[in-house]
Amino acid sequence: MFDFGLLGINARNLDYVKKFNPRKGIRLADDKNRTKRFLSERGIPVAETYGRIKTEDELRHFDFDTLPEKFVVKPNRWSKGQGIMIVRKIRRDQTTLFKTSGSEYERGEFARRLSDILQGEYSVTSWTDSVLIEETLVPSDSFSAFCEHGLADIRVIVFNLVPVAAMVRMPTDRSDGKANLAQGGVGFGLGIASGEITSCFVDRRFYAARFPKGYAPFEKRKIPHWDSILLYSSEIQLFTNLGYLALDWVITPDGPKILEINARAGLEIQNVCGLPLKDRLEKLGKMKVADPEKGVEIAKALFDPEKRQTVSEDRILCLSQNAKLAPKGGAKVSVMVRVDLSREGTSVHPSLREAADGGKIEFEGGAKISLGEFHVSETPESGEIVLGKSAVKDFFIRPVHKAGEGAVAKSFGIAEDEIPETLQIDRDVSEISRKLNVTGILRPKNYYEELDAFIASGGRYDPFFRYDLPAPETLSNYWKSLETAEEAVRKRLKSSPRLANAYVEKIRELKLRIELIEAVAKQDFAGLLEANVALYGGFSKVVHDFSKTRPKNVVQGNLLSKEELSRAISEKLREVGHPEVPVRFVSREGSRIAVAVGDAPRINVAEGAKIRDVEITGTLEHEIGTHLVRRMNGEKTGLKLFQSGTGFYLRDEEGLAVWRSLQTYENPEYRDAHVFKYEVCRKACGSSFSSLAEFVRNADPERDLERVFKACVRAKRGVCDTSSSHSGAAFLKDKVYLDGVEKIEKWVSSWGNPDRLLVAKIKIEDLPLFE
Repeated sequence: MFDFGLLGINARNLDYVKKFNPRKGIRLADDKNRTKRFLSERGIPVAETYGRIKTEDELRHFDFDTLPEKFVVKPNRWSKGQGIMIVRKIRRDQTTLFKTSGSEYERGEFARRLSDILQGEYSVTSWTDSVLIEETLVPSDSFSAFCEHGLADIRVIVFNLVPVAAMVRMPTDRSDGKANLAQGGVGFGLGIASGEITSCFVDRRFYAARFPKGYAPFEKRKIPHWDSILLYSSEIQLFTNLGYLALDWVITPDGPKILEINARAGLEIQNVCGLPLKDRLEKLGKMKVADPEKGVEIAKALFDPEKRQTVSEDRILCLSQNAKLAPKGGAKVSVMVRVDLSREGTSVHPSLREAADGGKIEFEGGAKISLGEFHVSETPESGEIVLGKSAVKDFFIRPVHKAGEGAVAKSFGIAEDEIPETLQIDRDVSEISRKLNVTGILRPKNYYEELDAFIASGGRYDPFFRYDLPAPETLSNYWKSLETAEEAVRKRLKSSPRLANAYVEKIRELKLRIELIEAVAKQDFAGLLEANVALYGGFSKVVHDFSKTRPKNVVQGNLLSKEELSRAISEKLREVGHPEVPVRFVSREGSRIAVAVGDAPRINVAEGAKIRDVEITGTLEHEIGTHLVRRMNGEKTGLKLFQSGTGFYLRDEEGLAVWRSLQTYENPEYRDAHVFKYEVCRKACGSSFSSLAEFVRNADPERDLERVFKACVRAKRGVCDTSSSHSGAAFLKDKVYLDGVEKIEKWVSSWGNPDRLLVAKIKIEDLPLFE
């Protein structure tokens, strides 16, 4: 028989449920209360539980008056939505009534309904059951259109950590307010890459090209928080060890919340999305997926390639780059072209007036711009053209500077014959620096497994971490390349000794990174401590006393909505002159807001980031006003050294960012996150992981166990057996925040000008390079 790639129920049970879902995981999925507790401890958003009733005796003594006016009753082991009641308490004639859809119950009648649940009437196993009483989830404004007749949900199927299909299930009058397709609900198929509605399933008929009357407004509607839903779904599969899993989500004003997980997902999603699930699952069966982030990336690449937008090279311009100016007649002229989106028109230097009249700019990537009208001004430097918004409105602007050899020579006075060698040294050192990203290298391979064990122990567990370290021969090759680069600097770079010394110092820092990684490979704690102190500095009594004087203030104020946050970020980007830098809301981010670097910088914002109105100015000054501005100014020099950071620049980088953010508050000691990180690093030296976790929980009782684990991992990177209390069994990078603030404040008090440090990613000692 032809199956057309469709997955049947027998194949689902034998080839996927039985093969990939262990009994332990299935038992977890069947127990809704245990599932909620398990996921909540791992940072997955769930509905609040008001109470649980396990026996008839508990039911008789349960105080319903303590419940809010609205709540939901569920069997703990319910199947297919049976037995769920959305309840509202009402008062009538001095009596409390319990109102559900279409029915009202007095207290005794309502208790009898709950007794049916306890007897297992709706249980997936037909055993006795328990009653869960939870918060009523309210849809967000962006999701409320699906919830006119009841609470809609979003189902996602995940296999091998890869989301393979998704749909929205919308209640109708016919479905009695339930998101159940078999009872008359409506399904909308979703594109995995975008979360956009691509199909509609109504009255058991599939529509894609044209939606039926009444459902057209839903066509191409996008689901909010989509990337968060995908990543959360993949993470849940990793946590539960269920290889084939369905998850149901609701979008609330607080973001997505999980309704349930299902180890025996139904197959109607194939009809709703118009896709053969079997084909998709077979593609992934033998694939090795490293982590949830990679699973989401694979899903977007495999299942919605048409959503991956590309821009041709001839439509891309950089903030600065070399080009040719082609006059109406005569030879082409080499020019430097800058893009300034704060201007409207185009400006050219007087030396280019004649060539620019009727001329055309030709870029290396194939882009061409006819100049048309322009202003002649001394503002552009000699040989430069500045393009405003009107000139580049049809182009995509990459937020990078491709300054070229001219900028290098002009900035540092390098002799013309030394420029090629300098640029080669710069590329070589930058590439090794990128590969020796210590923080990335020292991320534990078994992070999630040890997180599970830590949570299961209630935070009283010392993980044993494994790391994917570079091979010894690879580190040896890096060392030899650095030696070669240093020799080239000393022999070739004669015209700018200060710049030569900057490269020598950067090479010294990179060698220390290698020594730190080698100490990790040997678990040589004495060597690890020595390399840590050399890279990030030791602890001093002055800074420690300084940390103890910092008040531990609680941030007050109103939480910003996503729209308010986006607006504030955009305004700050315009303020610093970089409105072209893209902003992305991402599922998980180490910081609430961070500058992500690569070929081109962008601003990453964690979905659901809780930022208050009183702290947004300081937060943006830290990330955009300092980190981004220094990065962008560093690019203008034409050398990667000043984009990614000179040797041992990190303390000054983070110290300046914290100091500048503190200046935005009426009370400059408002933020204390840097103090917390310093104290955790200090405590990690001489403490086991579990002892450090206890310290973190006492210092911040509001942290859940996952966030406690994360804070401790940051301070114990590089350590395998974290039960060790050796003073070298720690990672000291996080101490640079407070060290840096102390250094910057001391320098400013001695009449140092902090704005001078915005010139590039440098430390105070590097300033003579720019004088």
